[in-house]
Amino acid sequence: MKLKKITALIVCFIIALSANVFALPEGSAGAEGPEVSASNYILINMDTGEVLLEHNSKERKYPASTTKIVTAMLALEHLDLEGTSTVSKEAVDIEWDSSKLDLVEGESFNNYELIKGMMIASGNDAANVLGEAVSGNMTDFVALMNEAVKEIGCTGTHFTNAHGLTDENHYTTVEDMAKIAKRAMENPKFREIVKTTYFELPKTDKQDKERTFYNTNNLLTNRRTSDYLYSPATGIKTGYTEAAKNCLVASAEKDGVKLITVILGASVVDGVNTMYVDTKALMEWGFENYKSKTVVVKGDYYAEKSIKYAKGARTIKLAAKDDFSAVLHKDANEELIETKVTLNGPILAPVCPEDDLGKIEVFYDGELLGE
Repeated sequence: MKLKKITALIVCFIIALSANVFALPEGSAGAEGPEVSASNYILINMDTGEVLLEHNSKERKYPASTTKIVTAMLALEHLDLEGTSTVSKEAVDIEWDSSKLDLVEGESFNNYELIKGMMIASGNDAANVLGEAVSGNMTDFVALMNEAVKEIGCTGTHFTNAHGLTDENHYTTVEDMAKIAKRAMENPKFREIVKTTYFELPKTDKQDKERTFYNTNNLLTNRRTSDYLYSPATGIKTGYTEAAKNCLVASAEKDGVKLITVILGASVVDGVNTMYVDTKALMEWGFENYKSKTVVVKGDYYAEKSIKYAKGARTIKLAAKDDFSAVLHKDANEELIETKVTLNGPILAPVCPEDDLGKIEVFYDGELLGE
């Protein structure tokens, strides 16, 4: 949770706040969740990672293709998106009946197109190509994946491949996957990709036709069915193997509230894919029970502090540079929100527009929400 540094303007001295969104302290939800059939799920505030609902969130589960969130995150961080990568023989040596883009050894593709193909159409072959492009070989890339998720704070996750095909040592938890999704969604390129409904892979010297692929996430598109279309949805990734069953990491936004859900191991019951039904139920519960409230208003004054060596002035007023919003439970008492301005030290004239003066802390009922 980061807030920008305090900045002074020439006339009006400004305290800068980020537009991050904060939830109430843990345990303040005060309401039971919706009816959900999944045995492993979690609902979090996307901006802060605050857990709003969870069940069996630390139990190890197979992640299937939701694994590709990590592969995409690392590819976006380490590769030149305008550069190209060439398909190796090893990259396309995967199970014949798994999800693929049908890449051919020797083809070369723009890295950004490969990431889209992996995330939108769930291409396992694209995941392998990207892993090799990042680290040179899959062994080193898998090591990078495991190092990256540990840095994010995951404690129940271990990967053995870049795509998520079943391996007994390839596992995660819904809690960890929510942390991973939160981090990935901080990248605007990632957000752009995972909400895209379809894309076209250009023809190559190996294949003379463009290939069109549609997003596997039925929350975003009615290409396969309109039963699960959900207008607030913004991503993220589906997954399925026989061992993992149906998996979905989803994101949605409504009225300033941004949420992430993770469901692993869901079933199809009487033709209904319960991971979509459960996801929509969790999201709607979140939107019904939480609200976005602007608690710091741009231009409003939040402190008056002394200044030394200023001709004809003993104090200056500090005003917010940006609006600052918090996600609050619908029953929250807004009178319990407080702000506190802390300076780095004495304010000495002259003061320039980019001077770092201090910070704002935001509290709810005495609990620090962010600084």
